[in-house]
Amino acid sequence: MASDGKGSREPDFASLFDLDELQRIQDAFAQATGVASLITLPDGTPVTRPSNFCRLCNDIIRRTEKGRENCRRSDACLGRHDPAGPVVQPCLSGGLWDAGASIHLEGRHVANWLIGQVRDESQALEGLLAYADVIGADREQFREALAEVTVMSEGQFRKVAEALYLMANLFSRQAYLIRRQEDLLRSSRAVALRHLESERKFRTIFDSVTECLFVHDPETGAILDVNRRACEEYGYAKEEMLRLDVSMLSSGVPPYDQEHARRFMERAARGERQRFEWRARSRDGSLFWQEVSIRRARIGGADRLLVSARDITANKQAQEDAQREKAFTDAIMDSVPGLLYLYDAEGRLVRWNKKHEELTGYSSEELSRMTLMDWYKDDPVEMEKILKAVERIGVEGFSATEGNLRNKDGSHRLYYFTAVPLTLEGRSYFAGIGIDIAERKRLQEFMVQTEKMMCIAGLTAGMAHEINNPLSGILQGLQVLQSRLFGDSARNREAASHCGCSLETLRAYLGRRELDAIITGIRDAAARAARVVANMLEFCRRSESHLAPCDVRVLLDKAVELCASDYDLTKKFDFRNILIEREYAQDLPLVPCTATQLEQVFINLLKNAAQAMSRSPRDGRPPRITLRARGEGEFVAVEVADNGPGMSEEVRGRVFEPFYTTKAPGEGTGLGLSVSFFIITEAHKGAIEVESSPGRGARFIVRLPCVPA
Repeated sequence: MASDGKGSREPDFASLFDLDELQRIQDAFAQATGVASLITLPDGTPVTRPSNFCRLCNDIIRRTEKGRENCRRSDACLGRHDPAGPVVQPCLSGGLWDAGASIHLEGRHVANWLIGQVRDESQALEGLLAYADVIGADREQFREALAEVTVMSEGQFRKVAEALYLMANLFSRQAYLIRRQEDLLRSSRAVALRHLESERKFRTIFDSVTECLFVHDPETGAILDVNRRACEEYGYAKEEMLRLDVSMLSSGVPPYDQEHARRFMERAARGERQRFEWRARSRDGSLFWQEVSIRRARIGGADRLLVSARDITANKQAQEDAQREKAFTDAIMDSVPGLLYLYDAEGRLVRWNKKHEELTGYSSEELSRMTLMDWYKDDPVEMEKILKAVERIGVEGFSATEGNLRNKDGSHRLYYFTAVPLTLEGRSYFAGIGIDIAERKRLQEFMVQTEKMMCIAGLTAGMAHEINNPLSGILQGLQVLQSRLFGDSARNREAASHCGCSLETLRAYLGRRELDAIITGIRDAAARAARVVANMLEFCRRSESHLAPCDVRVLLDKAVELCASDYDLTKKFDFRNILIEREYAQDLPLVPCTATQLEQVFINLLKNAAQAMSRSPRDGRPPRITLRARGEGEFVAVEVADNGPGMSEEVRGRVFEPFYTTKAPGEGTGLGLSVSFFIITEAHKGAIEVESSPGRGARFIVRLPCVPA
């Protein structure tokens, strides 16, 4: 450093720049341009190591005393300052092209950046070789080294020199900035002194803050200073606080312990501002909550950690109370067996219980985006009904309706919905619950059907007995009539002869008038009526059959086998061409039953399915019956499903009624499903139901109590 005569010292070149970094820049520049390069002091003393020096200059010219002296003089000339641009001239020691630019600091020449050692093709070799004799170098070695020198046109070399000049100016500006930075540092020190002088004022402010303030050593974490509020809140004197560590001011239960505090301080020391909640402990052992902020700061001229802590115990308690209240409310909501919901005035779902997710299949995130109408967008009739129910909320203060809710999988479920209006924080809502009534509806229909069947059974029994007596007389009379008209007995011939005609003549008359066929028709009709009456009595009679454990899968397969060999089914419907699919569960419990009766039920269901499919257009679809058997808790469920024409709601509601049939006259009595109903419900204490809609086939479901395992 050199003195400027005013007490300060002027910086030299080495103190302004990182010489290693400068060397890398010089080497890169020389390699990129193909020239030699060197940075020297104004007197020609090298500051950096030569870059890309040719053998002629480095090993021959500079190895001679005269050549070395001429090189230094030439370097000094090249470094003179020229504001118009770089200095470009032949070298004073050898004649190769050289260039230079000076580096300045506030008008003071501090260094030269030199390049060169290139030969222009226009330069005469003999003139260059003559310099070998001047400096006393070997002429032949000089010639060989000269041939290795980089050849570059003067114009190209001047462009490289111009780039050098720009870089030298850049370094001059950098030197200026470094000098200014040093001035600023000196100014900062003066400011720091003024800050120290204002320590008393700082202390006044420090102690007047209503939050707890701590000053920590960033290296050790030690407490260096605290304000008055910290002493009051923790219950220690200042001298005591300065002897404590963070662990003695914390609950000590992770994460509120010394280790976690150390991590927060380490991050803050790296410049990352920290903000977190902390469980603190006062001198008397009581615990309280604080919101803590840690940041790095310069205090008293040193790096410190400034910690501010605000008591949030009251806020925390209120937050915990709110969380407990929410947990309590959520527990009540989630305990509701059905759907619980809260919609805003725009119809957006804003609150719901867990059952809402479980029953509908939608996630919490999906429900948060749903509106009331999303549940019914594929059913305009249901949507209209729900909209009217919503309108009644505002008019009547309450609304209730039934609705088919669409689940995520596309299925629908019948619910009974209620709703009441609410106003929360000035906003309008309506809340309510939805109870799944699909099973209750099914049971209601089943009970109504059972009651109806019991009433019909009583009427049927009376009718059967009333019809049976005269029908027996008719059948007996027909039997006697046929015996006396067509029997070949002596008494018949005697009676005919007594009347003046033969028995053959009488029979010829009967045949001529077709009375024999009429009598046969009367007999067949009476016999059919007798069978109907017998079925009616069987329908009404309480079964007393013995129940034995059976596998319903075996009974189903046997029923299929019997149907396949049934003459009527084979002749009319070709049952064997129907595709039978079986979906049987494994390890199915046994069912206490009368096997023949269950077979009769299954055969009835199979026949009905075959007959229904034979009457409907197939559209290329093969007729198919699907048999299913599975466990359902204490019951075994059996399904017989077809892909036939299905049935309307009216037909479905009457399908188990006696004498109700959709078949053509003479094809059925309408008692098959009625008898099946009583076999299942009365004899086996089970249940039977049907699910069907037009065009979607029919599915009969039989549920039977199983044998306990």
